[in-house]
Amino acid sequence: MAGISPMGRADIDFALDLTAREGWGFLRKDLERLLALTPNGSFIARLDGRRVGLLTTICHGRCCWIGNVAVASNFRHGGIGRQLVRHALAFARTRGLDRTSLVCRQELSGFYRRLGFSAGRAIAGMSGTPGKRVPAARDASVVPVTMALLPRVARLDSDCCGDNRSAMLTSFWRDMRGGFLVHLDGKTVDGFIVGKPGAGAIEIGPWTARRGKEDAAFALFHALRAEMRGPVELYVPAGQRHLIRFLEDEGLRVNHLFREMGIGGPRPPAKEARMLAIAGLEKG
Repeated sequence: MAGISPMGRADIDFALDLTAREGWGFLRKDLERLLALTPNGSFIARLDGRRVGLLTTICHGRCCWIGNVAVASNFRHGGIGRQLVRHALAFARTRGLDRTSLVCRQELSGFYRRLGFSAGRAIAGMSGTPGKRVPAARDASVVPVTMALLPRVARLDSDCCGDNRSAMLTSFWRDMRGGFLVHLDGKTVDGFIVGKPGAGAIEIGPWTARRGKEDAAFALFHALRAEMRGPVELYVPAGQRHLIRFLEDEGLRVNHLFREMGIGGPRPPAKEARMLAIAGLEKG
């Protein structure tokens, strides 16, 4: 049995090394954000005092989102991953949260089913370097998010995911001014998009738009491309075929299939808007 303890800032170098070995491309700021938004919610596994695994969570409203789950390659298949997940579930229960969710690779869904999770929607992981010409002028309806706009952005996000993620969105606003854009129709927020620089690519998400506002969604994508050039990656609900075709036309390709898994109450249905890309596997 491994010893499990909360992750602290002194563990960040270990976490960066372990996740880099998995090719996940996290930056120090990404892990600092998780530790700040959910104190004592990320964990380190130790054997004989040696760090051998990690798990991160971020709590939004009534949901605990399990993100990175990684065990050093020479310590796998010994139950450490199961210990970490069970520890995270216990953490969520102590906070009185309604559900715990995550996104895993399709081939790992059986591991989580055995721990009591139920399968939800399929998620398509997409990546590539957009090749189409960026419009000469940005759509005038797309502007950087301001502090004054954040409450409206958070309400639209909450409609999509059923939780209050305003703390996370505020953190994005502080760190990614040029990569956090909103589409306005007068005073109405029709959608927003976030582009987060990573070690190898720009991670797009969350990306939302009101139902029937596909033009706003596409304008947001093109405006973000004008702000942040280079390879991108994002995670799109696989049922949104129209969006996937748009992204394929832009030069992206589906490279992995994932599955959303959950324990507890169901995610409240979205009413006015759709989540086009989640905030990343570690943030939901």
